[in-house]
Amino acid sequence: MRRAKLSIAQEFISLDAEKKEALTELITEKKVTKSEVRRIIGHIKNGEKDEPIQSPFSRHSLEETRRHSIERIFTRYIASLKFCMMRLDEILDSLDENECVLNEMPMQYRRSIQMQIDSLMRVKSRTQRNLPPM
Repeated sequence: MRRAKLSIAQEFISLDAEKKEALTELITEKKVTKSEVRRIIGHIKNGEKDEPIQSPFSRHSLEETRRHSIERIFTRYIASLKFCMMRLDEILDSLDENECVLNEMPMQYRRSIQMQIDSLMRVKSRTQRNLPPM
């Protein structure tokens, strides 16, 4: 169960009991973030008093958020593999060029990481194409 932050609880004080209950249901059903709760409360305070509580976030924005989250996961994973590859390059640069056996093993790992990066970039591209349009 999620705990309410004090600042959000204080914003609830200004709402009547019916609005508090409706907003609580919305928060638990949709797993709304703290900033979204604040925006919803702002809409309630600025809107009509008798207006039913609804999330001001359309399905479009939720889908956009999901798409961005998926893209960010791929990007971060690819970046971490590229960083790993850079570290391997540093190690390869420090090795003696005359040691073929020592150079070949890290080079194989570097190629493997590069293949993983290429594969992830293809999967990321396919995933972006297959996600529903915004």
